[in-house]
Amino acid sequence: MSSALPPVTIAMPVYNGEDYIARSLTAIQNQEYGDFELLIRDNASSDGTEEIAREFALSDSRIRVTRNEQNIGGARNSNALLNDAAAPLIMWAYHDDEPHPLLIKDSVDRLSDAGPSAVVAYPRVNLIDENSNIVGQHEDGDLDLGQSSAHERIRVLFRRKVAQIQFGLMRTNVVREFGGVSVSTGGEFIMPASLALRGRCLLSSTDAKRLSIRQHLDRSGGHRNSEAAWVDPSRPNVPFPYSRSITLMLTAVARAPLSMSERRRCFRAVLQNWVAPQLRSVAGDVARLPWDAGWITRH
Repeated sequence: MSSALPPVTIAMPVYNGEDYIARSLTAIQNQEYGDFELLIRDNASSDGTEEIAREFALSDSRIRVTRNEQNIGGARNSNALLNDAAAPLIMWAYHDDEPHPLLIKDSVDRLSDAGPSAVVAYPRVNLIDENSNIVGQHEDGDLDLGQSSAHERIRVLFRRKVAQIQFGLMRTNVVREFGGVSVSTGGEFIMPASLALRGRCLLSSTDAKRLSIRQHLDRSGGHRNSEAAWVDPSRPNVPFPYSRSITLMLTAVARAPLSMSERRRCFRAVLQNWVAPQLRSVAGDVARLPWDAGWITRH
């Protein structure tokens, strides 16, 4: 690889990923678009993750491995990688997923063709099992958020739940502007919304699936407790975890670079299409408060 900065940073935050990380790294190495840096930050794993990653790095100069002395949580680990990224485009990759060889090429081409008004290109998704067999698909038809106005884009985002935006290739400066991954439970859609508030969000391929997400028992974020532990392992039980998303979403709108009139439209879209549907989650948070606050101990 040349000494010039690469166009793409692939950022892999990982904790105890020895079962699948070699498959993920091999798939990344096999990308048709090869001009990237791959930053792996091991979050104080207690298994063989670091050794596997460093073995790959020995034979591939594009790979750089660092290790945290203690587990700082997945969100902070992801943002540490954002700080280290040298490229104008960044994509988070996860140790248990497998990208198609054309994932990065399609994404780079899509952003290049769309111009600066597009802030992220994201893939259609297959679901795979522990043995990499396809077991399902995301319902991801017609999920471009290419509307010209921010309030239209976030309205579509909320209604269709376009979660795979978080797996897309993003403009690094835009992600840094809003702070990267939300360090809070209930924050899964804050980054997609923050991107949609700043520009068009487009599928990298109009037909083919370019990412396989592995479904397994130990996958982070698979349920309430898993999500909390991924965000901050020192606080596995946080009162009102999902209710926080309402405040986070309103704050995301307040901080976005919008005109006053467009900001009002976005607040209205959040209230109608995010806050109202979240009321059930708020009720669930209230019901679980005695356990989350530590007033009652689970046995």
